[in-house]
Amino acid sequence: MSYGYAFPLSLPGYRLGADIDDFGQDFVAGSDSAGDYVWCFPVPFKCEVRRFLFNITETVAADATAPVFKFWKNGTGGTELDAITIPDATAAGKCMYVDIASVQLEPGDEILVEIDVDATDGSTAAGKGWAMVEVDYYPETVGNMSNMVESA
Repeated sequence: MSYGYAFPLSLPGYRLGADIDDFGQDFVAGSDSAGDYVWCFPVPFKCEVRRFLFNITETVAADATAPVFKFWKNGTGGTELDAITIPDATAAGKCMYVDIASVQLEPGDEILVEIDVDATDGSTAAGKGWAMVEVDYYPETVGNMSNMVESA
């Protein structure tokens, strides 16, 4: 739903995974593997998700199995929104993305990123990157957001 005055922004996120360094999340199974949440994007304002992105920082080597990352609204027990598959030989510096159907978010919601499939390529699997969530920001008063509760 577009109100005609949206401002595109990238949600601030933080890392949950153990296999993350200055170059991003490792796509090869290690301490983090399929089923683990590796990123969290808390929602601080009313918005609508526009797209999910993965900025590739290390060229992907995944001849056998391409890495797949799922994006969830509110994690376990929440709603799976979409996924990004990162093909073999995707070069560092590329940005994989998927545009999604309208999903409204309010403060209290979060987007979690899960490793669905680890990269495999014999003994040479490789690849790293940063997850991102792009949203349209909708200015709104606190009184119109049901999840906002003033502290006593």
